[in-house]
Amino acid sequence: MLIWLLMVGEPLPIDETHDRLHRTGMLAETFLADGHAVLWWTSTFDHYRKHNRYREDTWIEVSNRLRIWCLYGRPYQKHVSIQRMLNHVDVARGFRRHWLEETKPDLIVCSLPLIELAAAATQYGQTHGVPVVLDARDMWPDIFAEVFPAWLQGAARLALYPLERMTRKAFADATAITGITPAFVAWGLGKAKRQVTELDRDFPLAYQDEPLPQDELNAAILRWRDRGLRGDAFVACFFGAINRRFDLETVIEAARLLQPGSRRIQVVLCGDGERLPHCRRLAAGCDNVLLPGWLPKADIAALMKLSNVGLAPYFSSPSFRISYPNKSIEYLGGGLPVVSSLRGILEELLVENQCGLTYEHGDAQQLAGLLADLYDQPDRVKAMSSQARALFEQRFSAKNVYTDMMHHLLAVQDAYRRRLTL
Repeated sequence: MLIWLLMVGEPLPIDETHDRLHRTGMLAETFLADGHAVLWWTSTFDHYRKHNRYREDTWIEVSNRLRIWCLYGRPYQKHVSIQRMLNHVDVARGFRRHWLEETKPDLIVCSLPLIELAAAATQYGQTHGVPVVLDARDMWPDIFAEVFPAWLQGAARLALYPLERMTRKAFADATAITGITPAFVAWGLGKAKRQVTELDRDFPLAYQDEPLPQDELNAAILRWRDRGLRGDAFVACFFGAINRRFDLETVIEAARLLQPGSRRIQVVLCGDGERLPHCRRLAAGCDNVLLPGWLPKADIAALMKLSNVGLAPYFSSPSFRISYPNKSIEYLGGGLPVVSSLRGILEELLVENQCGLTYEHGDAQQLAGLLADLYDQPDRVKAMSSQARALFEQRFSAKNVYTDMMHHLLAVQDAYRRRLTL
């Protein structure tokens, strides 16, 4: 079969940085391993590095069964901005511009976001008789209104209505809806205004556990020592975008509270983004905080080996409260207990499996107290670490999750084909 995957904003297998693949990349690998062909439609714009890979629409033949269409999108710097919205329009137009150049697929799987790309995908499916599955991974455009003060959110929703209407139509026209949790599937069904069927199903975000060769791991550990990571420290790590979706100010303040005293606790915040200069200014004079910026995957893997807990300092927005964020799953894969500020299903998961703790968003004193308590209870941390890894293997292993997802998607295609022949 020929599968079209539509997703922007993920690392690509052609990127020189060789970042680990995310959901679409791992799903592509799963389809390829099963003997299918994949065409991945994405953007020229690297969402993480904030630069264009190419200056025009470009297709790349990665192998005899994998091709990638990079569709030109204008650059943007802020995650929530007019420029980013225009970038999305560019990408959707590029998809429409080139879709007739390609062999008709047997199945289209489109991630949402992007709204514009999902609308184009379902339009193609309706016109050409191809099943389209929308994979709900973020609640666009609902979450856009959350960045505004409460008194402005009503006006923001009114302004966003064209995107809301586009989202509803895309979901209504989709053959099936998948999502990262049951609540995301229900959200998509609500947009479509229909009841759940056997073709609608959730598949969690999953993590691919790839051990580094020992020599690479040793070299990366040495780089951490050069950056100032102490061998005798209790390490709380974070890696992700340094942006307004994470409350790193509270983490830095908690680290400052822990600085005096006998406990050797270090906080390491890895990543790049528009808030990195601000966080570095905030951490000035705080010797137990490291902000090294963006790092390659070998250094992240080494940091996980050197850390005791993983930090998930999310703002408790409605969309996050009904999801298991990617960072928390990566920590579980590395056997790290999760220290999170997120209420909702992640908090319930950590409590039920005794593999993490939750603090009140914005409460630096409470976070500092949790880290101090964990420092004082190494046996408890060891037990939580073991339980974190067991939970990951049971529910969030990429091999298991994406194999199941592939089989479900193929079943959607088969059901669609059989329905057409009736």
